[in-house]
Amino acid sequence: ETGAPAVIMTTRCAYTWHAGMQTWVRVASDEFLASRFNTSFAAAQGDLGSLQAEMAAARRPNDVLAAAMAPKDVLRREAVAHLECNVASAAAMRSVDEWRRWLTTYVKLLAADEDMPRLIELMEDLLGPLRWTPDSHSTAPGALPTSFSTSTQGSMVFNTGAPPPWWQPLGIPSAPSSDKRKFLRHVVLPELVRTRTAANQALAQEFLEKLREAEEHLREHQQRQQLQARPRKQQRCRRMS
Repeated sequence: ETGAPAVIMTTRCAYTWHAGMQTWVRVASDEFLASRFNTSFAAAQGDLGSLQAEMAAARRPNDVLAAAMAPKDVLRREAVAHLECNVASAAAMRSVDEWRRWLTTYVKLLAADEDMPRLIELMEDLLGPLRWTPDSHSTAPGALPTSFSTSTQGSMVFNTGAPPPWWQPLGIPSAPSSDKRKFLRHVVLPELVRTRTAANQALAQEFLEKLREAEEHLREHQQRQQLQARPRKQQRCRRMS
């Protein structure tokens, strides 16, 4: 089952088995030397953080220093890629707290930089199809809980495009605290509003309206199901009496 890493290589890479993808995925390595989100401190980080701290501690200081001297645009791209990889790795390891922490950090970075393409991509995945219900959008065989693709370095990152029809409401299966729409409402939208920029404010308002529409559709669906269930329940009671 998907869970804690099962293989740690001598090449300073750690892998875990991903049941949805039916393959081994890398969750820790000595990549992203230039990322400011690297740390060698494992305290209170969780399983993923402990692994990554172990990998970071084995790096040569000269390599880290040389990577940190890269141009600002390179450092920024490295930081974004590192966060995307951490979100995907935390999901693969079913580490909900780390998934939420890294996704929150990712949102803050994108909002501060007003990175509209990535923000929209992320928010579309968190929102899902506006007409989604558990009945109308079942999980496709072998579908992933979150849209992933593979970078040129072999790390898992967010896929591009709108959410697929087999969209999952949870970032991590069977983990209610990873509810995507709740994360969108309680973390992403407030962060966009907090930045007080016109672009972020407009994006927050657009997705707030979409989220309300999606929630209203799901609420109406649930109410219809309850009404349909009442006659069946009454029939069972008559047969028993």
